[in-house]
Amino acid sequence: MSEPLARYSSDMSDAERRLVAAAARGEIADLGGREIRGAVLRDLLAEARSGWTLPASGLVVARAVIIGGLDLEGAVVTRPVTLTECKLEPAGAGSAALNIRDARLPRLSLNTCIVSGDILADRAVMAGGLSIGGGAVDGVFHARAAIIEGTLALEGARIGNGAASLYAAGIRIAGPLVLRQSEFFGAAGLQRAVLGGVLHGERLRVVAESGAALDLESARAEGDILLEGAQISGGLAMRHAEVAGRVAADGLICAPGGIDAAGAGITYGLALDGARLEGALKIEGARIGRGLSACRIEIHGGETAIGADVVVVAGNVDLKGAKLVGQISCPGAEISGQFRLTGARLFGAATALRADGAVIRGGCFMSRTVVVGIVRFPAAEIGNQLRLSGASLKVDRGAALLAAGVRVGRDVELDQGFKSVGGIVLDQARISGTMTLADSHVISVALSQHGHRATKLESEAQTGERRLDAIAISLVDATIDRLKMPERAGERPRGIVDLSRAHVGAYEDYADAWPPPSAARAEADIASDIDHLVLDCFRYDHLANPSGRAALAVSGGEDAADEAGEQVGERRIAWLEGQPIRDIDERLNPQAWVYLARRLREQGFNADARVVTIAQRRHERRSPGAALSERWHGRLLDALALYGYNPWRTVAWMATTVAMFALLHGWAAGHCARTGCFDETVFAVTNRDAYSAASFESRYPPFNALAYSLDVFAPFVSFGYEDHWRPNLSFGHIASFGRPEADNAEPDRGGPAAFRPALTWGVILYIATIIEAILGLVLTSLAVTGFTGLLRRDD
Repeated sequence: MSEPLARYSSDMSDAERRLVAAAARGEIADLGGREIRGAVLRDLLAEARSGWTLPASGLVVARAVIIGGLDLEGAVVTRPVTLTECKLEPAGAGSAALNIRDARLPRLSLNTCIVSGDILADRAVMAGGLSIGGGAVDGVFHARAAIIEGTLALEGARIGNGAASLYAAGIRIAGPLVLRQSEFFGAAGLQRAVLGGVLHGERLRVVAESGAALDLESARAEGDILLEGAQISGGLAMRHAEVAGRVAADGLICAPGGIDAAGAGITYGLALDGARLEGALKIEGARIGRGLSACRIEIHGGETAIGADVVVVAGNVDLKGAKLVGQISCPGAEISGQFRLTGARLFGAATALRADGAVIRGGCFMSRTVVVGIVRFPAAEIGNQLRLSGASLKVDRGAALLAAGVRVGRDVELDQGFKSVGGIVLDQARISGTMTLADSHVISVALSQHGHRATKLESEAQTGERRLDAIAISLVDATIDRLKMPERAGERPRGIVDLSRAHVGAYEDYADAWPPPSAARAEADIASDIDHLVLDCFRYDHLANPSGRAALAVSGGEDAADEAGEQVGERRIAWLEGQPIRDIDERLNPQAWVYLARRLREQGFNADARVVTIAQRRHERRSPGAALSERWHGRLLDALALYGYNPWRTVAWMATTVAMFALLHGWAAGHCARTGCFDETVFAVTNRDAYSAASFESRYPPFNALAYSLDVFAPFVSFGYEDHWRPNLSFGHIASFGRPEADNAEPDRGGPAAFRPALTWGVILYIATIIEAILGLVLTSLAVTGFTGLLRRDD
């Protein structure tokens, strides 16, 4: 194939003749920078002139300047085309430098070429692929609905006019899409693209003035999307994209801009380790297999750093060491692995983490995390631990950790230096493990901002967020297998610790970390009682540390245990007195006292249970709400029977009463003229008719002061002395009442003498027997009910 086959027209330049000749010989047409017309190259590729045929290997043109662009629109090219170090110049403004729209080519390669205009490849069909390696395209690459049956490689190239770089919506690529190390100046759109292989975008750079810089919305990729080290200024859009492989974007920089992958499906995971975004990571409704790894990611997202509402992640979500400015929003999310935020820094406006109703099959790990803003887990389900060991939470209002209704499969760890300025609220929570607050530091917002000068917070805080301002820990209606409270005084939760209606399997606490008793708070003139325990209907199946002594003392040996046992009741009274002033000093709420006493009895601390119950009764007696009669009744029960817990005290009172009255009767009997008081001047015989005159003095029992006192005192029992003797009412005149002249008046004829009432020792003795009988009935009843347990009224 030589000169006869190469037919030249008269208008052809020397460079064009060389092009045709080299093509005919199957050689590289190296034109050394000479110009050729695009029309000549088009005719050669289309084999439009007689004798212009191309070898099977195709056409290779090097170092040519193609004037007027290359227009192959609608053409059918049967041979591969390679342009190396060429320059394509369009015919004029608005014209494309390379037009292969609707064309069919086996393969097109542009190696280190300069394209001074747009490339139009809409609906083009490339049987073997399209490659732009190196060089520059100073316009937009249009490839809408194009079909690339091989590889589309835009590698190491510089493409775009600043406003746009790539329009390839609906493109179909059977092989890989290679964008590695390329620079796109303007938005690159691959919406609804179908990629049969891997998208290689390592160290890709895309700069867009507005909108998404790299748009893969609704794209379908059968392989991975690799964007490691890429720089995308304007953001990455992958809404509703489907990726059968993984998305690996470690070290990705989107500044400005974020990643919008809402509704996307990613089969083998999303990797963003070390990425930096100046916009949100949006994965709402996305389905991510094999987990999301974003360790050390940095996101400045404004209000939201990560939007992950109802996301489904079949694996772990790993955000270790992340820095997030804006909240993590993942309500309704389903994470089948672990949720890791270890060592992360979260800076939310009001909320830092919103996981309402989220389901986390593994654990949630936030150790050493620094959080500014609320952490929310209401109604969430966590299959393993919720760990915030060494974490730091801070809010300006309300709760710092709000997890009402959360379900945790194992432990909740708020220990190892955990700090929170703001309440920990786990109302209605179910924790199937230990919740530990050891070595923690929790203070309510109210006390952190105002101290005890926050005088009106409690009354205003009965509802809503103002109530949460006063809360340090709230476990209202929670169910916890084991609850471990702080041990040292410096770790005491400062604020309201509300355990109302909570149910705990084992409760472990320490006296040094109990709130001050109500009396101390009242003396301190704390107008707003916002530093106390609420124990209303709090239930615990086991007191792990009944005495409240420090762990070292409890484990210090048998002597320490004995000492602790002696102080359990007194110590626990101090715990109960940590309740609100209104429940202690204004009107006692007895439930906590009753329940504690029952728990101590069931654990073998019977004496301490008695101490607690007695203290309860005394508080009830002193309560302003108690009636005067109730107060006196309580005082008598306390003094005479210790509320039924010491019936021997009643026996002692009984013996003392009998002895005292025996002394009184013995003193009176000392005034009798005859032995046994048969002279009846002091005590009168009352049962003479039961004895004959002959046997009276020998058989009638003589008066005995002690026996008589015991017989009068003892109800329902007769020793015979009360039936045989009574005081003589005329014994020992003391005083008379009435007119003195009545003493000298003579009685009327035929009428009785004038009567003057008189006070005698006999009358006093008679009244004393009545009093002794009443006391005997009362004290005997107290003794009987005390010994039988009826008086104790154990609940």
